[in-house]
Amino acid sequence: MRQPALDKPIMVSGHNVELGDALREFVERKIEETAGKYFGRITETTVQFKKAGAFYACAIRFRSRGLQNLAAEHENVEIYAAFNICLEKLSKQLRRAKRQLREDKAQRPDKVAMVNEGLRAPPLPASDLGEEESYNPAAVPTDPYAKALMQASKADIEARHTDPRRDAVE
Repeated sequence: MRQPALDKPIMVSGHNVELGDALREFVERKIEETAGKYFGRITETTVQFKKAGAFYACAIRFRSRGLQNLAAEHENVEIYAAFNICLEKLSKQLRRAKRQLREDKAQRPDKVAMVNEGLRAPPLPASDLGEEESYNPAAVPTDPYAKALMQASKADIEARHTDPRRDAVE
């Protein structure tokens, strides 16, 4: 059995909304999946649903060690859609936070040196390439459809670049 991604249980509450067990279980499962995907441990999560007219509002608050507090809100006609979109917004914030943490780490010197060495390498001399190995674009096999498409686009480009005044003078 996997270890839960939360130190405290997820608090799910509703204002003017009857929350069923299915919604609570869905919310808890999705929050645990999201927390486990990006950071593994979330110290506190609060999910609030509110009914305002014809819309359901969802607000999610994440608190984690070593991270700023994250929050997202969304309104929708359907309660599950409001939660899913709100969770997507929060996932985006978690991805950004994780990327910022990774970018703070120092680059690997061996990887940087290897890339720089590859950029400074001289091109292969022509004598290393045999006559048979030289690149001939006409020898590249193409299917008839691709060939017709290239010819049509070439004709279209040529037609656009012709000067209509030149034809009228002659």
